[in-house]
This record gives sequence, C-alpha cells and structure tokens, in this order.
Amino acid sequence: IPGALVALGRAADHEMLGSGRAPALSDALPRVMPKAKKPLPACEEEGRGEGVHYYGMKSEPSDYAWADLVKEGSTEWDGVRNYQARNIMKEMAVGDVVFFYHSVSEKQFVGVAKVVKTAYQDPTTSDSKWVAVDIAPVKKLAHPVTLASVKKNEALADMALVKQGRLSVFPLTKRHVDTLLGMAGTKL
Repeated sequence: IPGALVALGRAADHEMLGSGRAPALSDALPRVMPKAKKPLPACEEEGRGEGVHYYGMKSEPSDYAWADLVKEGSTEWDGVRNYQARNIMKEMAVGDVVFFYHSVSEKQFVGVAKVVKTAYQDPTTSDSKWVAVDIAPVKKLAHPVTLASVKKNEALADMALVKQGRLSVFPLTKRHVDTLLGMAGTKL
C-alpha cells in the first residue's frame, strides 16, 4: 500500500504541525464499504413487519396426513429437530398461512392450513430449545401440486423445498403462494 504510506506520511507531517496527534494508518487508508446484509428468509423479504407470512410444512402421510389434520381440526406441530426449521417456527405468527406437504411417498402439496398458536415448548422433549406450533386446516387443494411440477416451474425454482429438500419447515414468498394456488386451481 505505497500510496497509503505516502498519504500517511503527509498526514503525519500535517498532524504534527496541527493538533500534535499522531495519525493512525487507518487515517490514510481508503474507507471500506460495510458488508452487505445477509438476505432475509424468503417470507421476510421486508422484515417480519405486519401482515401474513407463508410457510411450507412437510409430513409423511403414513405418520400424519392432511386427512388427520382435517379430522382433528388442529394439531401441534412438534418433534422438529432441525435448528433452521425450529428458527422458522419461532418466527410464525397466528394467522400465517401454511402449505401442507405430503413427503416421502406422495411428494405433493395437498392443503392449506393456518397457524393458530405461536411457538411454545415442544411437549415431546424436556429440552427447552425445541418448539412446537399449532396449525388448523383451511382448505384442501383442488389439485395436489407435485414436487415434479414444482421443480419444472421457473417461478418456484428458488423455493426451499427445491433448494433444501430435507428441510421440514420452510418459508414461502407471496409469489410462491400465488403460483402454487394457480397450479392447484384453488382460491383462498
């Protein structure tokens, strides 16, 4: 950084004549731009703010199916042991929209639910770092939306279901939601 050292020398001469304070090397170095902020989760592109946010939740239909949720009227979504999924669940608010996805054998979105109770201690463990939320059914999709069709749709290419397939709870954008509802032939 020869130019900086010359500038430092000039700054030192000036400083010695003026305030008497010896300049630091940083006085002569160009300012570095601050790091760009890490992008927010897709559902929080403009911060949590007000309004409804959207999520996907995956369940193996042999363990807990959409039909079970409809029959019970609501359920606690517990047993999640992935830190990223847990953090997403902590962000959920009452009224947020959840797209219910049958994983493993079916691999398709089958219904729309809503969050009815925010994050609380997961009752399946005594470890306080894990949470559960409660969801209730809103509407069955007129036509299930398969993973294969999601992967073929360019508007859904950045969806966490495609990018992070093992994540059981994931954010969705309004664009994802509108596209999924269009593919499903369903209106909310």
